[in-house]
Amino acid sequence: MTSGNKVETSNRELNDAEREEFILNNNWGFLAFAGDKPYAIPVSYVYRKGTFIIGLATPGRKMDYIQKSRNVSFTIAKPHVLTGFKEPCSGVMVEGELEEVPDRAYYGMDKELPEMPENLKLFRIKVDKVGSRKCTNIPCRVFTPEIKKGWVSAEVYAHQVHEGRMSK
Repeated sequence: MTSGNKVETSNRELNDAEREEFILNNNWGFLAFAGDKPYAIPVSYVYRKGTFIIGLATPGRKMDYIQKSRNVSFTIAKPHVLTGFKEPCSGVMVEGELEEVPDRAYYGMDKELPEMPENLKLFRIKVDKVGSRKCTNIPCRVFTPEIKKGWVSAEVYAHQVHEGRMSK
């Protein structure tokens, strides 16, 4: 961080009801695998009976990582730019172990995916740790750099893109 930058964050842990609502109102996140080198992929999920269920296509690099270690972290994040700047940024972070789903009917997945593609395996995350954060500043500001002449901050840029005044 260069001098002149000032961290202006204020956040708090989500309570149980907020965390549950956040998880239920989202459907994708980033699944990170442990291994020789870090590896993370965006995935969609369903949340049933307090469990994250993720479908992973086989074969692939992710399956190589699963063969070595089933330890994963999973992050769901919602930056405030995705809400039209009406909500603060929030996130839920989970650490745990991937397990293949033994009984699709228990989670209702037999009705949603009656004929599962051969190359798709369903996994659940056996959760060890859960953390969450919600920025209490509106708009949420992670940092406020000194703006050089002619530059705009990331926040201003995002507002301008959102309003159609600037292209991406």
